Amino acid sequence: MNCSTGYSRTEQEYNKNYQRLKEWGEAYTQWCDNIGVEIWVLAFDGGHCWEHMTTNFVECINSVLKGARNLPVTAIVRSTFYRLNELFTRKSAEAHELVRNRFTYSKFATKRVEESFRRAENIVVNRRTTKGIPKSTRYLNEMDSRDVRGPRRCTICGREGHSRSRCPHHAGPSSARGH
Repeated sequence: MNCSTGYSRTEQEYNKNYQRLKEWGEAYTQWCDNIGVEIWVLAFDGGHCWEHMTTNFVECINSVLKGARNLPVTAIVRSTFYRLNELFTRKSAEAHELVRNRFTYSKFATKRVEESFRRAENIVVNRRTTKGIPKSTRYLNEMDSRDVRGPRRCTICGREGHSRSRCPHHAGPSSARGH
């Protein structure tokens, strides 16, 4: 309960949580009052974050601007600009090197695509045959099963277990196989 009171972001929320804390016992509220609300309650900290209550966003900004502490805003913007410029210059040089070495994609992109193909369960692969159009191979998953429609039936005699090409009632060379 003490923790939720400390995380109160508005004065109304703090008052509600403080009353709940008071119901637990007067000793709890006296202990908290001795600390001072501006230190342990977010609603009264004046915009400052204390210890573990620092948000991830503020931590992220602090890590980006590590070398730009206590600087005016223009200096912070300039510092950010030069760091981004340095990053883009380095990434551009890496990309040009990959193009010079005849890579289509970066190593990172190639690795991610290969991982995606390994995890994929339903892939259509087009393989080039020696002549003609590409041969298509389809890898099936459980969504492609035929159990929903029931077993296949022959379109000639209507029986299960064989197709039209294997039907014993079908006239032609394959009909001799059935009998």
